[in-house]
Amino acid sequence: MFTMAPVWFSLLYFFQPVTILIDAGHGGTNLGAEAVDGTWEKVLTLDLAQRLERALSVYPVRTEMTRRQDVHVGLWRRAEMVRQIRPACFVSLHFNASPLKSRTGLELYFPREDLAKSPGARLRAPADGGLLVEGYLSRLQKETWTVGSRNLARRLAWRLDAAGFRVAQVAPAAFDVITATDTRALLVEGGFIDHEREGWKILEPAYREQLAVNLARQLATLCIEPVENQITW
Repeated sequence: MFTMAPVWFSLLYFFQPVTILIDAGHGGTNLGAEAVDGTWEKVLTLDLAQRLERALSVYPVRTEMTRRQDVHVGLWRRAEMVRQIRPACFVSLHFNASPLKSRTGLELYFPREDLAKSPGARLRAPADGGLLVEGYLSRLQKETWTVGSRNLARRLAWRLDAAGFRVAQVAPAAFDVITATDTRALLVEGGFIDHEREGWKILEPAYREQLAVNLARQLATLCIEPVENQITW
């Protein structure tokens, strides 16, 4: 059946080519959470990131990745990559765990407004490997990226819910990897790998492929749209 979708995507890309920067959480000595079978989160995030990049390749968007191997990439370096690449969207992929091993569902996080940096702020890396933001914040710049990130998270959540994924939470958060950016930034927790049922489902390659395909379908449209069009107060 003929569809106008490829033509529509191509026209948007011609006038406003965009890049999506995919961040596979953890890596190297930073193991992340442990799954029900002992697999470390860093392995699953890299696999999901690679699947997402492949899924996005059928859409007229560019992709970059913060890591393609099992290596440690510090928060400082990830933030620097955002500054250098200047993507339309930065998507950090993770999987979750809970102390009682009883929680389920996807969670989407966007930068807390009081911690979001402006493009004019300076980043420096302290000895503990975290991030510090120096300089004053432009209220307009901060609100543009924060509200854009919030609306990106909400719209993605609605679409994932419609596709059959249960999104348990959409909330602001203080994660350095998304607060130290000057673009729409989103942290995706792809489910709880320590849960007896959900954990085993996530370990299935077919599930991660399904999640990657659905993320790609939605991000390809949401990230092409200019941030100004997504601002609703």
